[in-house]
Amino acid sequence: MRNVFIKFLKSIFAISVSILVFFILSFIALYIYLGKGLTIPIDQSNDYIQKNLDKYGINFNPSSELFLSTKFNEIEVYLSLYDFVLSSDNKESIKAEKLNLSTQFPLISFYNLALDYFSENNSEIHFIFPLIININNAIVDIAALPKSKNDVEIGEKNEELINAKVIVKKSKLYDNELFLGNFDASLGINIFEKNSKISSFSLNVNSGDTFDTSYLLRFFPDVKRLSSINQVVQYDLKIQDSNLNDSIDSRTINGNININHSEMELVKFPAQLKPEVIRNLNISLNIKDSIGSINLVGTVTNPKQRIKLQKEANLQVSGKIILKDLENPELDLFVNGSDIYFAKLDNENLNGVSDLKISITGQETLKLDGDIRIKKSNGFLTPLKDTKLNVTHQLREKNEQK
Repeated sequence: MRNVFIKFLKSIFAISVSILVFFILSFIALYIYLGKGLTIPIDQSNDYIQKNLDKYGINFNPSSELFLSTKFNEIEVYLSLYDFVLSSDNKESIKAEKLNLSTQFPLISFYNLALDYFSENNSEIHFIFPLIININNAIVDIAALPKSKNDVEIGEKNEELINAKVIVKKSKLYDNELFLGNFDASLGINIFEKNSKISSFSLNVNSGDTFDTSYLLRFFPDVKRLSSINQVVQYDLKIQDSNLNDSIDSRTINGNININHSEMELVKFPAQLKPEVIRNLNISLNIKDSIGSINLVGTVTNPKQRIKLQKEANLQVSGKIILKDLENPELDLFVNGSDIYFAKLDNENLNGVSDLKISITGQETLKLDGDIRIKKSNGFLTPLKDTKLNVTHQLREKNEQK
């Protein structure tokens, strides 16, 4: 009996040694083989690959390839996807001629990854090492980008799958069919089993050949129109946030916006006055650390006056715009006007001309303080007199949906 037990132990030992030798030889062979570099075509017909491509809305050219090589005790991985397309809800959100992905991890981890891949029961590949994704000459539609899912219950298992840095260069930015500009970007992304988060970002965007200024109106709800046939728009902005997951707002905006030869029409105006079109409008906005210094010059005259006579600027607005909340900027402005035409909203025959000096401060509700000097009034039973202005002007309700 004792001899049988000893033989059994020897057999187990021999099998264990054989398995260990097999793994060692496999590692050596793999290391030598990959040391020369190995190029593998991406087989989209593989059920596992196709399942994950469909899951994340990814498509690419069959000529795409994976390159592997060894460096010391690590595996270097380079993935090149040609004609890359990312879709969400049957809409293409990102199109690029080429997407490059690179990473490196210990050889033992690659071996485990290979076992998972060829296993019939594989379900997920867990990337626990950082990935770097480079995308050049892409077309990005922000309206079609997949929405992040954040509704994860407390205590629910949510293992991190991918920790990636995405670098986008020489690309074009759209919102549906509206061209916003050319851009470079860098994003830190954490992808989990049940949701994904952008941990940080940096976006450099500048105007292209054309830009529709109506896009800016979503940030300034009291402006009805900002456009003209001869309008020229130039902007160069850098928006970044180093820690999106922090409760403290760390987003900063820097850059400049210049709009020349334009026209502006407001939705409404205080004191039941008719909003007059500001013509020959030039706007210069310089932004440093999310605080903008603005200078606006334009012309406000009787709309019945011939357009060619409405060239001399008689309105200037200067001051600060605080852009911590892009959709609800805080204003601190000073308005200086001479010979400004005005008319009552309900009766344009009641009109006049005035000089004014007014300060405008606030966010949802603006406070207007200043002096109005009446130079001419028409149609009023009693001629208007100079007055001190002290009114509030509601832009939006505090609970209004932005």
